Amino acid sequence: MAQAIDFFAAWSRSKTVLGESTSGGAFSELAKVILAEGGIVVGVAYGDNLSVEYRIANSLDELKPLCGVKYVHCCISKSIFADMAIALAAGRSVMFVGTPCLAAAVRKKFCEAKGLVVCDLVCFGAPAQEIWLKYVRWLEKCSGKRLVSVCPRDKKNGWGRECVCRYVWADGSTTRRKSMFDPYAQIFYSTLGFREVCFRCQFRGFNRVSDITLCDMWSAHELGLPNDILRRGVSGIIIHSKVGRKLFEKVDMERIHVDEVQMLRGNPCILESAEKPERRDEFLLDTKELPFDELVHKYHLRATWFDYVALLIRRGLARVVHMTKCVCLRLVAHRS
Repeated sequence: MAQAIDFFAAWSRSKTVLGESTSGGAFSELAKVILAEGGIVVGVAYGDNLSVEYRIANSLDELKPLCGVKYVHCCISKSIFADMAIALAAGRSVMFVGTPCLAAAVRKKFCEAKGLVVCDLVCFGAPAQEIWLKYVRWLEKCSGKRLVSVCPRDKKNGWGRECVCRYVWADGSTTRRKSMFDPYAQIFYSTLGFREVCFRCQFRGFNRVSDITLCDMWSAHELGLPNDILRRGVSGIIIHSKVGRKLFEKVDMERIHVDEVQMLRGNPCILESAEKPERRDEFLLDTKELPFDELVHKYHLRATWFDYVALLIRRGLARVVHMTKCVCLRLVAHRS
């Protein structure tokens, strides 16, 4: 296990890269360095029928499908492992990016092989692929159209926790919906669909087998950054090794040194696993038996507009309370 040796908030200088990325474009910029040096990049892409699979990129065009988060668990195939071994044996660099458990599998397979760079993610957890595909088929049945592209974290309205899911259909139309109205997003954020091991993940912490850890820098608004940067997205980057540091020094990104407290703020799952919901086992059994629309109704997987209005009211009241406290503190400070 390598200890965390440096922490950064970083963002790409390219607006194009930021537009294609979930946060600040760290994965893309790291990958571009590896590809420019003749290496390969291993990451997750949507495959046939929107299944999720590990894929190898040898060029910038092949890299594009690997960009952006996919909130679905998938395994590394034997053929991917074999291609990675061939590339390493040929003296090419190989950058792997995936969840901490799969990063550990890659490290165990190849140890400290020369040219290998292992990047993991700050992972909340991941539902099984069967649940995701059941949802995709339900969406297609409801719409009468074939789904061709998905983005769980669309940034049309900016980067942040107010996630918007984007679906692109075969007829060229696009559907966008807030995560609270999206059943699969609710399965993810409620942790109902997580695998059992996600609730007792042994790969959390600052000491990891990876060279670099990537995440959203959710405390970026505390760093005094301009709104334009915050709107486009900021990545959190944790360096664990000399290999990781050497690669990060080559990327074309703006960066700010931060500390582990700032990195943890908004990212508690660096250290802590999600709690298992009481109805999680029941939910998994139901996913095998019930149609998806019955799952939506039984587990309240899609908020109503009443729920949304109530949320806005709660947020408004929280802002009023916060502003009132600030005013009172200023008055006390002025009088003293």
